[in-house]
Order: sequence, then structure tokens, then C-alpha cells
Amino acid sequence: MMKFTINAISVVIAMSANIALASPWHMVEAHNRQAADTVTTSAYTSFKVDEEFIQNLRAGDTLITLPLPNGGMVQFEVQPSSVLPPALAAKYPDIMTFKGHEVGNENNTGSFDISPRGFNGMFMHQGEQVFIDVQRSGLYSVYYKKNVKPRKNGHHEELMQNNTSEHESEKKRSLLDSATKQAAQKYNFPGIKTYRIAISTTGEYTTSFHDKIGALSSIVTLLARVNEIYERDLGIKFILADGNDNIIFDDPDTDLFFNGTNKDRTFTTPTIDRDDAHRNELVQLLAQREADPAKKLGEFDIGHVLMTTNYSGLAWGTLCAAPNLDYFGNKSPGRNLRSNAMSGAGNGSSGAGIAEIDAMFVDTFAHEVGHQLGAEHIFNVDQGGRVANSAWEVGSGATIMGYPGRVGMGSQNLQSKTTGYFHSKSIEQMLAVLVSRPDNCGVVEPMIKQDIDVNISPASQSKVIPVRTAFSLTGIGSGEDGMTFTWEQVDLGRATEGASDIYYGKLSDGPLYRFVAPATSPERHFPSLATQLRGYERFMLQQPELIKDEEKGDPWVNVPRTLNFRLVARDGKGGGAYDETSVEVVDTGSQTFKILPAPDQRVLVGSPTTVNWQVAGTDGGRINCQRVDISYSNDEGKSWQPLVNGVSNNGAHEVTIPANAGSAVRLKLACSDNIFYAITPKLATKSSDTPAPQPESNGGGGGGGSTGLFALLGLGIAALLRRREIMSY
Repeated sequence: MMKFTINAISVVIAMSANIALASPWHMVEAHNRQAADTVTTSAYTSFKVDEEFIQNLRAGDTLITLPLPNGGMVQFEVQPSSVLPPALAAKYPDIMTFKGHEVGNENNTGSFDISPRGFNGMFMHQGEQVFIDVQRSGLYSVYYKKNVKPRKNGHHEELMQNNTSEHESEKKRSLLDSATKQAAQKYNFPGIKTYRIAISTTGEYTTSFHDKIGALSSIVTLLARVNEIYERDLGIKFILADGNDNIIFDDPDTDLFFNGTNKDRTFTTPTIDRDDAHRNELVQLLAQREADPAKKLGEFDIGHVLMTTNYSGLAWGTLCAAPNLDYFGNKSPGRNLRSNAMSGAGNGSSGAGIAEIDAMFVDTFAHEVGHQLGAEHIFNVDQGGRVANSAWEVGSGATIMGYPGRVGMGSQNLQSKTTGYFHSKSIEQMLAVLVSRPDNCGVVEPMIKQDIDVNISPASQSKVIPVRTAFSLTGIGSGEDGMTFTWEQVDLGRATEGASDIYYGKLSDGPLYRFVAPATSPERHFPSLATQLRGYERFMLQQPELIKDEEKGDPWVNVPRTLNFRLVARDGKGGGAYDETSVEVVDTGSQTFKILPAPDQRVLVGSPTTVNWQVAGTDGGRINCQRVDISYSNDEGKSWQPLVNGVSNNGAHEVTIPANAGSAVRLKLACSDNIFYAITPKLATKSSDTPAPQPESNGGGGGGGSTGLFALLGLGIAALLRRREIMSY
């Protein structure tokens, strides 16, 4: 009955919020789904769509209705944004791509395409990324990216080092560090820069999409979705090479590439070194200038090969670089950068695993292209592929250049897929390459853009705080409307080796806090407010099963150390800026700065009552917090009402909580001129004439409180109900 009620309320809300939309989308009951469809999510909704929807979009409709996984609808305003050059667009008029934004919210952007395969979409809505994928049956699966399942065989990757020595690799990073200092603190190109990409396919890939038209349609879907990421984060996008349809191969026995399934396969082109064949370097095809496909392809700036196996991906080289160019495009005398059809342009490959351009494949392709543009791995797990000089993210990492959900991450895996954003350090690495390229590498499409600026608030600059205490950082941004912000930790250190390194805040160096997707507020809490409200004591039990996925890489700091942070402002159009600060964490002794609740875990309202707290040495030394503020919340931290401000940090003060505060509140104790604070567990309220009940355990709270057996059981039951609700889509 509860499951039915939850779903019924969800449907009613969705219907009432969208009742004005005449939707061309119609939900399909689960028992009518087709077995032939390949859906890679744990929860999705199936739809069919009226033929007029695609016809009208092709005819020029700019306002479209899109389905949501909960059965609701949302409207987007769209405009054409082709990934096909004019020649290919004229040759394949049934393939069209669009970009757009939600009506009333320009921060929620998306990419869409139509082709003989049907319609595909990827867009943001209420902080979640939504995918609409056409299936073989003609039905559409609609799902949140967060529900995508990792591939059973994982994602294996080999970086093409091209026999680069360790000394040369370090020299490259040294050059990169020097270039990024000049390029990346404030980046705002005068427009969107477009690069030509040549995307070839193995015969196996093409046949998995039936034929060359199907494979080309899938390439268009993939490229449109990846453009959404690169245009937003770096201000660049890709368009296919003029003759790209000539390098889509449909015969596994005569194509030039290794698909990852048969290492003993005999290649039909003797000029290719079989020892290097697994690299799938597109340059090997282009070097054979007498070959028909190469003649018809035309020039390009970057090359890639798509295959079908295990989501394998590998990349080597960089944008617009010929074989004899160094990392920053410096060339030998007499060599034309554009000679030989850019035969040395960055080369790489990505494997789809299945015939789907789903969220996982978008992540993979974006990751490999990131390597081709100069970005290195950003995760910090001690396993193959870690790059010590760019291991900026805790554990598996969460951004595109991380390894979330990948093979080898184990207990240090933060999540099953990426956030869909680049860390600012990855952006730095790519910008260093982009700005080093000659003017004829890429074409700029002018766009009027405002200057962007961001500054850390004086109250958040260079603070000293005690261990085991929550804190918050904030800043101020100016520039484009709709700017978003991220607080990113920028510390390097030793590789993490187990769950305890990312769960319990005991790392004395390196990254500790995970990347969180951009938000409209320039403030972030450490740990997140949601983590704090669930309670500090769960972390101290050191039982990983009690830690939720979103709490990994979001701990209280439990050891003295220095934390370096960067506030990044993003305009969503490829522009951004950042400012940096540090937080020093010191150990003041065995006590923790926190409020001491009454023995019955209740708090008096309507009459004066004394709030007691542990000062924990914060009133002296380098912290020297002389004054504190006390406030309360009756809406689980959404808002805080002040009780007293600037009172002496001596461990006790009398306050009066309003009689109408409600049945339960939380109290917050914050240093008046610092960034650290503590929140109590949820406390039942009482008036002076209310009889005291028998004490019982009460979960939640941060930097204080306790979590009893019933509270933990409650968390488990709530999680189970939530899972059942999700699975009922």
C-alpha cells in the first residue's frame, strides 16, 4: 500500500505540474517492453512518440515537449546545431542535430538529434541529467544518468605512450604546468571554437548498428552529446570531417582496425605493424595516401576510432599535431602543420560494448577525447593509470577524467559513472594545449560574452579550524547570468590504498573531498549538510556499509593538515574563472567543538534555556575564536533562525527558542569570525510543563549526537523503500 501511495502521489504531482502540455509522448507499460531492446539502467520508463513529433521538429519546430523518467513532461526551446559539415548535411538530410534549453531555465541545457534511427536526447532537469534513447523496437527508454549500470566487463584503457621516456613525460608535464599558469585562471574565449574530427569505425561497430547509415547516425548522436560537454566547459565543439562517411567500415575482415576481440586476427594491410595494431591509430589509415578512403576524407584536426568491445578506450597525441611535433605543437623546419591531411592529429579509440550511445559511452568518448586534448587521469587510487602529478580527485574521482565505476577502483569507487563535468585542473591541462595551437587549428564562431570574475569572500580566506568540525566556504561571482560554481580541492599527495583513506578524513595530504557538480550557490559545506544531518558517529564506527555512496569523499577532517581549495565560476558557455584559498586544520586536544544536548535529547521552547557546548580549545591558540553565534532550524537545515550572535565562547549561554518552533529542532553553534560550526542531532522540543518521556536514541547531527540501533534500522528501511520506489518506474 505504501509503495502504491508513493507512486500515485509522484504521478499526480507530475501530471499536475505538466497538465498544460499536450504531449506527443505516451508511456508504455513494463510488460509491453520489447526483449530485443538494450537498456543499461536500473530504472527507466518506456515511451512511444507520435510521428508528428519528429516531422514537426524536422520542419522547424523550436518548442518541443520531452518526457521525464517519472512520467512528467518538460518543454525545451531548441535550435539547429549541426555536427555535419554542409556537404554531409546535404548528402544525409534525414540526420539533424539541435541544442536548446528548458523554457524558463537557461541553465538546463541539452542536445538532441533525429535520424533514420529516431530521436535521441540528453538534457539537464532539476539537477539531474536525463537521457532519451531510441531502442531497436522503436520505443524510447527515458532514464536518469544516476541510474545507469556499469558494464559487467568494466572499462579497460591503455594510454598510447609512443615509446615516450619517463624523462620526456616529466618534461611535458613541466611545460604543461608553465602554460596553464598563463592560460587558465581566467578563460573566456571570444566565441566557440570548432575543430574537425574524423571518426572511423571498425566493421563490427558498423554492423552492430545494421549499416553505414545507422553507424553514421550513432556517431552524430555521440558527437552531439559530447559537444554539449565540451562547449559548456571549454567553449569548443567538434564537427565531422567533410568525407567522414568514407571511413565508416562495414566489413570486419577488410577494415584496418583491431576490434579488441581477436588478437590473432590477420590484417589485410601489410604496412600496418601488427604489434601496434591494437592502438587503432587513425594516422595509419591516413598515412596510406593512395587509399581511396583517405583521399575522400579531407583535412581534420583530431581523429578517433569507434569499436564494440568492453568500453575499451585508448588515446595518444594531441590536437592538430603531426607525428614530428612535440606536446605543444612545436614543429621541425620545413614541415607544414596541415600537410598530409593532418596525419599526426591526436589519435584514439573508444569501445561501445553494446550498440547503444548511452550515458556510459558518452563518458568514455569524452574521456578519451580529453586525453587527446592534453588532459591526464585525475583519480588517486593506487592502480594502473594513476598520474601522480594530476591525481587531484579523491579515490576513483567523479569527473570525466576520473575512473568512477571502472575496473580496479574497488572500495575506493565514489560512484558508478561520472558527473559529466571536467575538474578545473583538467580544463587547465586542455586549455594549455588549445591556446598553444596555431591560429589555423580550429575556426572561431564569434559570440558576445560578458567578462567573468570570482572572488572568495573575506570571511572564507585562509582560516584555521579544529579537527572533527564541519566548515563552509563561500565566494562572490560576477558576469554572465546563470553562472554556476564549484568548490574543488586542489591538493596532491600519496595514492589512496583502501576505503579508510576516503571515508574517515584521516589523510594527511592529497585530495580528501570529492568533486560536486556545479550549483547556482557559491557556498559549499564540508561535509555536505545532508551528510552532517545523518550524523558524525557513523563515520567513527568505521564500518563502510554505514556510509552512503554520496558520503564517500565527504568526511569530517580527523587529522591536522592543510586543505587547498579553488572556487570556480562557470558561465555554461565555455568561460570561467577561479580564486583560491587554504584552510589549516589543527588538533586542539581530545574534545570536539560541539553542543552538548540535554540527557533526554530534548530542548526547551518558549522559555529561557541554557545551551552548553564543548569549547575544545577553540578560544585560544591559532584559532582564537572569542565569539560564537547560536541559531536553530525546524526545517532540517534549509534555513536557520538566529537566537544570539557574538556571545562569548565560554561553553554556556542562555537562549529562548520560540514556542512555535515546532515539534523538533536542530541547534547550530558557529564561530562568529571563522568558518567552522557544529550541528546537533534532531532534538524534540518541550515546554516547561511537558512531562519528560523515557530517553531514546536519536540519529543525525554533525560533530555531536549519537546514532542508535533503531535509527540505523530506520535508515535501512528508508533506503529500501526508496529503492523500491525507484525500481517501480
